[in-house]
Formats: sequence, structure tokens, C-alpha cells
Amino acid sequence: MGTSTMGSEPRAPRRLLTRNRGSRGFAFSGALAPAVQCAVGTNGDGRAPAEIRGKSLAYGAFSLARSVWGGAALTLRSRSISFAETVLGACIVVGHNVIHLLPNEVPILFVAFWISTRVRCGTWKPAALQRPQSWWKTALMALVAALVLQVGSELLVQPLASHFWPRPARVSSLLEAEAMGWPRALATLAVVWGFAAFGEEIGYRGYLLERIAHLGNRSRLAYVAAVALVAVLFGFGHFYKGAAGIADSTYSGLVLGGLYLVSGCNLWAPILAHGFSDTLAVAAVFFGLAN
Repeated sequence: MGTSTMGSEPRAPRRLLTRNRGSRGFAFSGALAPAVQCAVGTNGDGRAPAEIRGKSLAYGAFSLARSVWGGAALTLRSRSISFAETVLGACIVVGHNVIHLLPNEVPILFVAFWISTRVRCGTWKPAALQRPQSWWKTALMALVAALVLQVGSELLVQPLASHFWPRPARVSSLLEAEAMGWPRALATLAVVWGFAAFGEEIGYRGYLLERIAHLGNRSRLAYVAAVALVAVLFGFGHFYKGAAGIADSTYSGLVLGGLYLVSGCNLWAPILAHGFSDTLAVAAVFFGLAN
């Protein structure tokens, strides 16, 4: 993209953006908005262009959209790095959960996400964790997704999985207690929101999904494929649950990954959905409703 100034840049097609009165940037609208937001933060060589650094997020999206949707492909070096990160991330997931040779993958992927953001974008403020335009809409989307997770698991995935794998899925050790008092419930909720909701979503959706999508030049198809592949990895991330549990967690990964795309690649929606869903599970155990 070079180092040209704002005054020398071509105008973007009107159908893709609108000018916000009283602001310096552009706001994207239409079907391309989520994909454009997904691309914010890197250019073809894996770093944010110099003219974007220090300027508005909206203008960064405008400049990057020209690279992603205007035909400029990501460099081979950039894709090679993403490929190496993807393979390493998958090995870490399998190495801990299946082979049991490595430490827990969530803290490792969490740290990798922040390092990757800093190296690629030159900032500690990832676009995926930007404040949503509406917290209410984001929370409502997350609540609906949490209900889809719970209802789909109980009425579709688990009954279907039982036909192939009669052995029921194991549950997390956090939920194994037959009776859960207030101290245990509050401690479990802290782990659920901090480790599972925040940690897993940043590691799987924020890091691995983006790295896989990077391999496909961050196209729509690349993001859809990335959602599916990361969902499978997420399933194996819960290998201890058995075959039925892997299938159930893969379903959860598909729902959370889809929510990530629908929300414009903003991580707050899947983080909240993950937290809401696990909170419902903790509440079911606490009130003696879990089977």
C-alpha cells in the first residue's frame, strides 16, 4: 500500500461507505461491513500501514478495504507466517488435550494473540476488542446465541451423538459436584468468565480463526472455512469429554464462530455468549436442575 498521504489516496466507492458528519473517518455499511471490520489491523506485509497508525479505526478500515477487496493479495511471507502460527496453535491444542505433553493451550494462545497483535499492527489495542457500537445489541445477540447453544446441545447434538457414541459426554470437573454452595458457585463463575469465556474466545476465535482466515486472503470463504476448522479444534480442546463431548463442543465452536462473523468480527459477542451459556450450566447445577 506504500506510504502515501490521505490527500493522494483514491476515493472509495460510495456504495461501500458513508461519511460521518463531525468525524474524520468513514463508516462502512452493507454486506461487506463485517468482512471489512475483520480486516482491520494488518496490510499485505502483516503490519498496519504508517498512515493508519495513530489515526481513527474507521480510516484504517477504509485503507485496508482497498487492499483486501480491491484485489491486492496478502504476501507469501505474511501467509507463511500465518500458516506456521496455525500449525503451531493446532499442535498446542492437540499436545495438551489429546497427547497430554504440553501445558494448557488457553494461556499460550491468549499470549500469542497479544504478541501477534503487537507485531502485526504495532499496537496493544486489537480491533476485535474494540467497544461495540451498541452494548445492548451485542448482549442481546450473545444471549440468543447462548440459548441456541444450550437448546441445540440438549435437543439436537447430544441425542444425535448418543446414537453413534452411547457413552454420555463427560462434564467439566467444575460442574461435577452434586451439590454446589455459594462459595463454590461464585468461584466457578469466576473461572467460567475469566478462563473459558474470555480466554478461550480470544485464543480460538480471536487468534486461531484469524490466522486461518489470513491464509485465504481474509475472503468470505476463508472466514467460513476458518470457523469450521477452529470449531473442530475447539472440539478437540475438550477431548476429555469423550467422543460425544467433542461433537458437542464442536457445535459450540460453530455457533460462537458464526456469532463472531455476524457481529463484524468483534470478540465481545462470543465472549458474552460463552459466558452466558456456561453461567446457565452453573445455575443448573447450583439449583439441582442438571442431570
